[in-house]
Amino acid sequence: MPLLVDDQPLGSSPKSVAEFLQRYPKFRESGVVLTSKPTKAVPPHGLLYIGQREMAVVGPDDGQIQVMGTDDATTCHIVILRHTASMVTGMAHYDGSGLAQATQKLIETVMTVTGGKQWGRSQYQNR
Repeated sequence: MPLLVDDQPLGSSPKSVAEFLQRYPKFRESGVVLTSKPTKAVPPHGLLYIGQREMAVVGPDDGQIQVMGTDDATTCHIVILRHTASMVTGMAHYDGSGLAQATQKLIETVMTVTGGKQWGRSQYQNR
């Protein structure tokens, strides 16, 4: 599965975050927009909190979960993966421990919950 940026294969991997942001300045710009927004308090009903070293996958038909979220990711990575055909969404809060295995597990779980819909794409966000 190739990693796509702006619907184009990424190609060679950037050697650093600085190189990635130089190639794709819109990610720096969208980060500025995101971090300038005020925080929003979310009531506990319908919220699924993802703690450090945890992941969750939710389908659009889940009647209990409307929002997934996490916090306190100062040096951690928050990964969001959505399958475009099924709209199944996974979120993980990584602290760097077992990152490759945890990412593979997130991808496998999202693809399992999609119910075999092969015609969509997986969208990836790392915050």
